[in-house]
Amino acid sequence: MARCGVIRAGAAPWRDDVEFIGHPAFRTILAALFAGAALVAGIRGVRLLAQALGGGDRPDRSRRLVRGIRALTAGTGAALLGAGLIAGSRRLLILGAIFLAEEIYETGAVLLALRTKTQPRPTAGRPLPGWEPPRRRCGTPGSAP
Repeated sequence: MARCGVIRAGAAPWRDDVEFIGHPAFRTILAALFAGAALVAGIRGVRLLAQALGGGDRPDRSRRLVRGIRALTAGTGAALLGAGLIAGSRRLLILGAIFLAEEIYETGAVLLALRTKTQPRPTAGRPLPGWEPPRRRCGTPGSAP
């Protein structure tokens, strides 16, 4: 029998146990936190998806859709992590961590592209609204005395 927080010497590396995380009560608390995070992210994701799909011609519709998908995938990743802790499965923990990291990276790149698409860019020959040329001060080169 191994002590809490210690991996048994000579255990097969492919064996599916989660003894390296610590005490079972600690794993249960972590799993409950992940389950709560999954629930909150899932509710937020469904709400954002409903707003995006039923929002008419709102300009931020595509961003809401991507944020809703992102929240749902974050909830799925958190649920996988919690299930891995409860079931004692190292494979579920690794799958949950990889799934969560990949989806957050991917949807972050999409949001960055959408955000730069909606921001106004300066056009050649025309200044942006509210732009004023710099005023020259007395005594600087090029100013009249």
